[in-house]
Amino acid sequence: MLYIVQSGDTLSAIAQRFQTTMPAIMAANVICNPNYIFIGMPLIIPDPNIPLPKAGGSPYYVVMPSDSLWCLSQQFATTPETLIQANQSANPDLITAGSELLVSTYQVNPVSLYNSWNISEEQCSYINSIWDEALYHQEFQWEALGQTAVPYLTKLLNHSCNTIRDSAVRSLGRIGTGAAVRAALEQALLNDPDEIVVDSARIGLMRMDLIPVWTKRIHLTTSDTELHNAPAFDSTYTLLTKATPVIVLRWYIPSPTGDISGPGALAVFDLVQVVATGRVGFLARAGDATITLL
Repeated sequence: MLYIVQSGDTLSAIAQRFQTTMPAIMAANVICNPNYIFIGMPLIIPDPNIPLPKAGGSPYYVVMPSDSLWCLSQQFATTPETLIQANQSANPDLITAGSELLVSTYQVNPVSLYNSWNISEEQCSYINSIWDEALYHQEFQWEALGQTAVPYLTKLLNHSCNTIRDSAVRSLGRIGTGAAVRAALEQALLNDPDEIVVDSARIGLMRMDLIPVWTKRIHLTTSDTELHNAPAFDSTYTLLTKATPVIVLRWYIPSPTGDISGPGALAVFDLVQVVATGRVGFLARAGDATITLL
């Protein structure tokens, strides 16, 4: 089940209330320090009849007070050095509560990644759902490379395959900072013949305009979507239009009731707050836990 932390709650009291243990709750959620939980925090209360992946992070994680890179590296099966590299941290000894970390398990070589995307025109027609999923995950590998990735992604804007160009544009939008990123997105906005690619470039540029005010925690919806009152498809919801700016409060919340999204895939949600209205709710991810945010 899912429990939303209330004022005055402690992890030990929550464990007693639901006849479980603090270690069991900590195993079900990304929590470094049991003394730090926040009001409104969604906690998965483990149910032996509904096995769920750990809730709280992927592809990003919002840092909580007293978190450390060492603890987070243990939570995400990576190393502190990899997290530092993926987030281009100027001060690896300091992570700030409320900041957003890109969760990365390894660092890729930009040339190898570029070569894997620079497929032939003939191969474009063979891109399928498996390819799409691989491209999606590699968008975050490009983001982890930061400004190093930009020259390679800019070259890919001239690729004959619109799926490759769109993934390159989305990768640039995820990097989200720097004059070269803006120039590349403007190039795609003005010159790309595909409406989908142009739309991704527009959303990427909108995000870039908001990042100086909101930091990289600002994200925009990539399609019209439903903001649910609970992480369940049968809960009430309001509609959000494409390119709605949101702040994610907690990433990766698996459906506590075992809802399915797509063929056999567990439904996953993200807890977000709409910037314009302050409304808080759960955004469903697409199949294979693909986020619907840039």
